[in-house]
Order: sequence, then structure tokens, then C-alpha cells
Amino acid sequence: MILQPSNDNNLIAYADADWANDINSRKSTSEYIIQYRDSIISWSTRKQSCVALSSTEAEYISLTSALTECIWIKSLLEEMSDEIKITLYEDNQACIKLLADAKREIGLKHTEVKVHFIKEKIEEQHCEIRYVPTEEQIADISTKPLAAVRFCKLRA
Repeated sequence: MILQPSNDNNLIAYADADWANDINSRKSTSEYIIQYRDSIISWSTRKQSCVALSSTEAEYISLTSALTECIWIKSLLEEMSDEIKITLYEDNQACIKLLADAKREIGLKHTEVKVHFIKEKIEEQHCEIRYVPTEEQIADISTKPLAAVRFCKLRA
């Protein structure tokens, strides 16, 4: 891997989920792509271990996986360089809004744990969550079938 010289010490992650896409189990697929200095340094696509009851819940599961990987990579990179900032891009606006609402209860323990983990990392300024339009969500490349034009655009 060749990392370009850069003053930009940000880890950029795109997280996405394809809700209930497995027709046999109705489990969702999570995917994340992590970039550092314009190079993809980590990615994952896998079936979620539990059935998500909403697309927002599936997105939380995916976002949590991406964030835990980013935190691990950040700890490695900070041994070699200055402070690293994490920015996660998410295309589910409900997911982002619920993270911003400190008093909102989710109602499902396994989801609440993930939400509180993400909220805690945001409050501690370990990361920030930003909206990315679905058309620009590069993590879509591995979670769902795409038209050839969109596939080529995201791949570039």
C-alpha cells in the first residue's frame, strides 16, 4: 500500500446496510469502507448476526462495526503520527437524527447499546457523523445490486 503524502490526518469511513436482504433469514448486510489519505485501508461486508427490525436499526449495526474498526486503526496510526480524526458518513437520516437526540429511547437493548456506544464516542469527540447522499454512498457498492453507471461512478 502506498499512502500519498498529506497533511490530512482523517480517517474517513462510509457505513451502510442493506436491510433484510437475505430472503431466508431476513438478516441485513453491513458494509463499511475506511479510507486514509485517499487510500482504502480497510473494508468489510458481512451478514449481521441478528435480524434488524428497521432499516435504521440495520444502519446502527453497520455504523457500530465501522466505528469500532476506525477506533482500532486510529490507535495504530497515532503511534506513528499526530492525532487522527474519524469522520463517518451515513446515508440514513433517521439514524443520524436519533444519534443527535440525547433523550430518545430506542426500545431494544441490543440496539440501544450500539446507539449509546456511538453517542459516547461523539460526545468524547472521538468521531463525527455526517450525512452523505445515497448517490454518493460508496459503501453501496457491496451491499446491493447497482446499475452499471452507478457502479462505475462509485468504483472510481
